Amino acid sequence: MITFLNESAKYRAAREKLLQKEIELRRAMEAVAAARRELPPGGAVREDYVFQGAGVDGAPADLRLSELFAPGKDSLVIYNFMFPRHVEDERPGPGEGQTARLPLAEGPCPSCTALLDQWDAAIVPLEAAGVNFVVVAKTSIDRLLNFARDRGWKVEDIAFSPGEQGGFKEVVLSVGGDLAGALLVEVSDRHARALRREPAGGRGADP
Repeated sequence: MITFLNESAKYRAAREKLLQKEIELRRAMEAVAAARRELPPGGAVREDYVFQGAGVDGAPADLRLSELFAPGKDSLVIYNFMFPRHVEDERPGPGEGQTARLPLAEGPCPSCTALLDQWDAAIVPLEAAGVNFVVVAKTSIDRLLNFARDRGWKVEDIAFSPGEQGGFKEVVLSVGGDLAGALLVEVSDRHARALRREPAGGRGADP
């Protein structure tokens, strides 16, 4: 047993009790992950939806859903970036760059930004494993690309959903609501199918 210097018996008893809960939590997370991997494919995406994103020269360009799949890579992870942020989010916005000039309510979510900072560093091994990764958001394409460049992200992996009725966030594959989340899409039987969504909130969150 590992103990800390000068710890009390009361502390050790409480720590061992907490350790058992941590072990139970880890096992529960592993069980949920295993069940998630066993989910059947979702409905087929019948339309090749069009997004705005960064073209080969870095300028805004139209991109079809089918073009988000690189040759030989049948899995696509789509992250729904909260840009603009949640209406009740009053945390400070960017301190520099063009995005810092935006009103706070029109700026990006700090939590999404921190997560994408980490994921950007993992893009190379992720793609090497055969996974495509893109980001969608509801802000304008210019704002999104400017912010991506300010953060040093790979801007060719950024896509923009143009509207409530025609955009990916509200219609395609049911990526709805105000909170961020990730969606896994896979090509099988010549159809793109939604496999699962990982919500940041909503029905799966605790009250």
